[in-house]
Amino acid sequence: MGGNNGAMAGGASGGGNGDARSDKGERRDDGLTRPYAAPPNDGVPLEVADGLWWVRLPLPFRLNHVNIWLIEEDDGFAAIDCGPDTPAVRAVWEELAEGALKGRALTRLIATHGHVDHVGLSGWVCERFGGIPYHASLAAWLWARHSYLNTKHPRSPAYATFLTQHGVPREKIDAFLADKPVATLYGPQPDQFVRLGDNGSIGIGARRWRIGPAVDGSE
Repeated sequence: MGGNNGAMAGGASGGGNGDARSDKGERRDDGLTRPYAAPPNDGVPLEVADGLWWVRLPLPFRLNHVNIWLIEEDDGFAAIDCGPDTPAVRAVWEELAEGALKGRALTRLIATHGHVDHVGLSGWVCERFGGIPYHASLAAWLWARHSYLNTKHPRSPAYATFLTQHGVPREKIDAFLADKPVATLYGPQPDQFVRLGDNGSIGIGARRWRIGPAVDGSE
């Protein structure tokens, strides 16, 4: 999604896994200007534009965080993504409810895409904050629901057959089959959703945001 003021422009951006920033606008070798010297601590919101708050959530694997966003509206805050279903992420949401939301409501949850680190906790968040609406593309909603339901079954022998046919050593296949799939970080998904369509727009707070097409991380 991209805002009409240029913030988070292009695709369903805003939910990515960001880098450290420089508060002096330092340009590094990669040519990017980073306005903050370091990212915020996990669960501590940082206002990066008027009414737009950056929140980092912890992840339990090598990519150790995900960025979500809170956008101020007249009657509360809209959340862009919510993180995976882990005790640590649930605890952050409880802290946000008691602190950063300032006693105001979470108005709705909006998904950038259906990956577990972005929407794994969506069912819990919607219920925790009073049955708030869940906005997602059809692809994101279906992907997350399918992935959650698929975690109830062990990996089938078809995985081993496929990997063997492509020359993967047996010890690596066994390790893969024994590993806990990341999809287990999906919790129950919302039963209903407000559908987002490609190239449309959605009003959030004082801005309208463009809904990007299905490229890269977005659906």
